[in-house]
Amino acid sequence: DAETREATPLTAGYDGTSRRPLAWRDRVVFTSDRSGRMNLWSMQPDGSDLRQHTTHADFDIGSASIDGDRVVYQLGPDLRMHDLASGSDAPIAIHLASDFDQTRERWIKDPAAAVSAAHISPDGDRVAFTIRGRAFVVPAKEGRTVDVDRRNGIRYREAAFMPDGASLVAISDESGELELTTLP
Repeated sequence: DAETREATPLTAGYDGTSRRPLAWRDRVVFTSDRSGRMNLWSMQPDGSDLRQHTTHADFDIGSASIDGDRVVYQLGPDLRMHDLASGSDAPIAIHLASDFDQTRERWIKDPAAAVSAAHISPDGDRVAFTIRGRAFVVPAKEGRTVDVDRRNGIRYREAAFMPDGASLVAISDESGELELTTLP
């Protein structure tokens, strides 16, 4: 109350926890455990018109901050953004750069030393190379080198031609376990 300079609890009728009040338009957004876990709620400045904005059940919402209609908050190990105007809620993808030497980009000075497997096609016009977990097909004479599968995050071993000479097979970790994979 600006005139009496007294604070009035807006959630006095609730015995649980209500924290982190944030001003948004004509409402007060806050975190509360009214649903069993700390979630985002809002109400009118007089404490009326209570609304629940998130319904997380696995973790309590940690710290929260607001910018316009967006509330960024911690949920377990993640940061999430909730748009109060639209109701959309999604995790925020965070990618941290590392200064570890093994994560830095570097050019291979001697690519031949990185070859882990080489298999000649049935008709001898091409060679399948496996280099640093990638599969390549290289022509025996003139032509272009083909990176067989350009998707990141999959490592191949022992790429070899099938007897038809048109397709390759390799051992991969695509499913999280080693498996035999036919390459495109």
